This record gives sequence, structure tokens and C-alpha cells, in this order.
Amino acid sequence: MPCFVGAFRLRAGIGIIVWLLLSVTFHRYFVKEFKGLKLVDYIRYHNITEPPTTDSAILPSTTLVRTTSIIPSQDTHELHDVTNSLTIDNDIDNLDAEDIPFLKNYKNPCWYESVSSNYDYSRNRLMSKYKWEDGADRKGIKRMQQIFMSRDSDGENWRLRCLPYFYIAGFSKCGTTDLFTNLFKNPLLSKPFYKEFPYWNWARWRVALNESRYQAANWRRVSPFKHYVDMFDVASENIRTNFTVQAGNTTFHEIITGDGSPSHAWSFPSFRGLKPNNLSKKRGRNLEPEYTIADIIKMLTPKAKIIFIMRDPIERLFSDYFYFQPEAPKSKEEFAELVEKSVRWFNLCFEKYTPRACVYNAKVKDVKVHIRAWNGLYAIYLKDWLKVFPRDQVLVLFLEDYRQRKTELLQEVSEFLGTGIPDAQYFREDELPVNARREEHKSVGDMTARTREVLENFYRPWTKALKTLLESNGFPTPPWPS
Repeated sequence: MPCFVGAFRLRAGIGIIVWLLLSVTFHRYFVKEFKGLKLVDYIRYHNITEPPTTDSAILPSTTLVRTTSIIPSQDTHELHDVTNSLTIDNDIDNLDAEDIPFLKNYKNPCWYESVSSNYDYSRNRLMSKYKWEDGADRKGIKRMQQIFMSRDSDGENWRLRCLPYFYIAGFSKCGTTDLFTNLFKNPLLSKPFYKEFPYWNWARWRVALNESRYQAANWRRVSPFKHYVDMFDVASENIRTNFTVQAGNTTFHEIITGDGSPSHAWSFPSFRGLKPNNLSKKRGRNLEPEYTIADIIKMLTPKAKIIFIMRDPIERLFSDYFYFQPEAPKSKEEFAELVEKSVRWFNLCFEKYTPRACVYNAKVKDVKVHIRAWNGLYAIYLKDWLKVFPRDQVLVLFLEDYRQRKTELLQEVSEFLGTGIPDAQYFREDELPVNARREEHKSVGDMTARTREVLENFYRPWTKALKTLLESNGFPTPPWPS
């Protein structure tokens, strides 16, 4: 009996010690760390070979500091409940949203907004969909929830809300993931929750399960605007807690964030969710949008920077084929069959409808073919965006050039974004490209000569149209043959 009691006391003592150690660790991590918001490892300030451009209003002599969880007195502004508004989503659907009162001492478009201490990100349909993807910042979101609780204990209930300063709007399988990954090595950029989350084209509007997706009246909103803005909350807090002190002890927050969803350029099956698109009908129904995602972004963030990266549409399509269902067997014979079917279908569609209707409308698009031939019709999409955004807010790149001059072009993009020109040490030319073709797919080899000929004939007029469009707007022309 004494031995049993002694053993029990020993185990109980060890248990108490372990519990105390865990309690101390929990307190240090979840309370002290959160109040200072030690966010992510990629916020490190390195030397920039050139100061930020004048639009950032940074004075030559500035000092980098990190704030606490309290808004600095010079940053205190009225809370604007933009995403909490009862009308904001209807206003967006009508393309009639009022200007958001962005803070003048933030380079990124941001504002302060009230928030509940028990705000539940798990109710965000968009975040729930992507939270298990590689690269999703799940830890950052947990930290945000703890921050809200910490502020509530101090009698405060606010958060900084931000929209993207820039968008990598297109195109898929053209190097957008590698571009996004390398751009965010720059310490003046702060990552969103996930690289790409096609909110405006897929997540915001849906049709009822028992209704046809092709009838304009059936599109309904299922994900509010606040869900999209939530995806930038971690980046917003990082933007807020890093700033420079200028003359007169004023602050300027120069860090920016961006949206890396390349499907926003070419995919808009839910365009009928925008009510103005239902006002004009063609052939009895609206088969193509009068307004696109470009109009939504321009309405919300008029000064947004837009980046497009393209590649030879034939090579893009072949890469796309391997990307979908990567575990399934792949062969050049299957690819040839899909190409023949898709090209034949599109040629028939062009005879009956406008090219825009064929690429934008889910009803007339060949959804059964698992290769996206329409994605390479760059001229159609780019024309829509250039109608909305001025030339100086758009940058056009080509994957072929990016592969040859990666560091140079990344520095060019950084200059376009006004984040200075980072040293070449940020970018390694010998790094393997992100999201490249799998090794097992390389054994398939190249497409057949016949398949390449079919695609050359299909894309030739559209490459010529792209070249004309780019030349007329002062952009470089595509390096692949037309």
C-alpha cells in the first residue's frame, strides 16, 4: 500500500509540473506573442537598392518601427463598417458601390472597421474551401482570432481591413504561381491567406441546385463581400504593424498585398450575378457580359495595378492538359483527341455566336472537354480589361521572357508596384519553377505534329489580334510566332 501511494504521488507530481509548463508556454505564445503580432517569417527588412517611388510619399530619412496592438494616435480614424454594411453587397451587385474611405497614410487600400471579439472565420465559405491547401496561412487566422479577443479585453473592437493593391489577373499555366511566390520574397509585400481564391468568378454567386445555371434570374449571392476581404486580414495586420516614421512624427505604411487569382481574367461564368449584365439581352438572353470582373475591381479599388503574364497558347494548353487530374494516365493520343474535339466545337460556336459569347458563357462553352482552349484567346480578355484600366496601371509579361530574364523581370514588376527594386539576392535563377510539370508526365514527350498544326491554325488569328492590341497600347508584343 505505501508503495502504491508513493507511486501515485510521484505521477501526480509529474502531471502537475507538466501542466504548469504547458500553461506557461500557452500564456507566452497565445497572449504575449499575439499582442505584439509576431506574424510571419517573410517580413524581414533587407536593403533596397532604390527607395520607393514618390507615390508612396516616403521621406528619404525614415525609421522602421513595429507597433503594439493599439492604433497609434496619429493613425486613429473613424471606423467605417464597409463590409458590415447591410447594403454593400447589393451595391456591388448593381455596380453602384460608394467609394471606400481608404486611409491616406497607407499605400495599400485599407480602412478601419469594427469587429466582434468572437468573429468566426470558420463561417467563411471561401476560407473553408482553401484552408487545407498547401500554402494557406491557417496559423495566421488563429492568431487574428486571438488578437480580437485580446483587444476586446482592452475595451476595443476594431481591425484594419484591406483590399489588394495589385492583381495577377491572368493567365493560368503561364507562370503565375512562380511569379507570385517570388514577388512575395520582397519584404514590402505581405501574403494573403492563399495565393488564389476565385471569389468574383466562382465563389460569390451560385445557382440553386434545382435550377438551370443558364438562366439569368437564377444566379444568387452565396458568399458576401466580407468573406473576400477576410482573406487579407493577416496581411492587413502585418501592414498595420510595420510602418516608417516621417518628419513631424507621422507614419506611413508602405507594405502592400495582392490577389494572385489568374482565372479572374478569363473565367466569369457567374457574370449574370452582376445585375447590369441582365439589362441588355442578345438573341433573347444575355450570352455575354457587358461588364466583367475588371469593372468590379475598378469600382472598389480604382488605382489597382493589374499584371498579366501570358505564354504561347499552344504550350499553355499542353501544360493545362497535364495539370487537370494529374494522377490520371496521360498520353499524346488522348491530348490529340481532346484538341480535335475542342477546336471543332469552337469553330462551330464562332459560326453561331460572337467569340465573347463562346468564351464567357458556360452554356455555349464545351464544358465536357477537360482542356481549356478558350484560355489562350488572350486578346478577347485583355481588351475587356484595357477598356477599364488605364495603360499605366497594367503590366504585360510573357513566360518565355520570364524564363530567360527572371530576376530582371521580377525587379521590373517590383518597380511597377512601387516597392523599389530589390537586390538580385532575393531571386535565384537556378531555382526550379513553382508548379512545373511532374517528372512522370515528361515521359509523354511532345504533342504530335498533326496536333500542333491544328492548334497553330486555331490560335493564329487570335495571336495576330493580341499583337495588334498590344502594339496599339504601347505594350511589348508576344515572342511566339503569329
